[in-house]
Amino acid sequence: MKSSFLLLLLVSVCVFLPGEEIDFSIRYLGIGVVDVCMADTTLQECRQLKVTALSTSLAGLFTEMDNTYISQYLGDYLPLRYIKNINQYRYREDRTISYDRRNLLAMRESRIDSTLCRQYGIMADSRDFFSALYYLRKADFDTLRSMPLDANALIWTANISIDARETISTMFGKKETIKVRIDFRRTTDGKKERSDMLTNKLVDEEVPMYIWFTDDKRRLPVKAKFDSSPFPVTWAMTGYRE
Repeated sequence: MKSSFLLLLLVSVCVFLPGEEIDFSIRYLGIGVVDVCMADTTLQECRQLKVTALSTSLAGLFTEMDNTYISQYLGDYLPLRYIKNINQYRYREDRTISYDRRNLLAMRESRIDSTLCRQYGIMADSRDFFSALYYLRKADFDTLRSMPLDANALIWTANISIDARETISTMFGKKETIKVRIDFRRTTDGKKERSDMLTNKLVDEEVPMYIWFTDDKRRLPVKAKFDSSPFPVTWAMTGYRE
């Protein structure tokens, strides 16, 4: 309770300043199933990357999703804390992961089930999936070969390589892009925990991920694809605001 109060206090005293928002449509068999908004906001005392994922009306006939993910960080997209509020059909999460990078530890607090509170080891530069995506936007793809990810209390290595340079259709029209391939390998042992449908599928040893970044200063992630079976899942950028 004490840590929850301190977190609420921290957020309440921060003053929001203009930032960047990106909208995506997650599509399966060409049908939009989830709408995602990523807002990277500068605060007075910290920075925050907030991701919301809401199932579309069509997808809601099969499963509901109303999820929020927040990474609060001080620079280089290294989270100080990662907050997950998950509301799905028959599944809930309300937890905060706080990072002690000096001692290479993460502390997870669940406000729903105290038995899920735990401490686990991390790498010095471990990031959640979304903060890792934003870090990739400013990375040098010619020198960055891998980075660690914290995916539901397991540490993974994301191996990164340039797959191609392509011109593709985007919401901005035809754009020159850098197609990056990411392969995942589990680094730490342990049982894979049940998690929300969105992030649970983003990191998989059997499924590579491809992201198309615009080949310009903004490095916008205009498209992503997961080669899942039997059909791939795609993300398409549908909105951008500064």
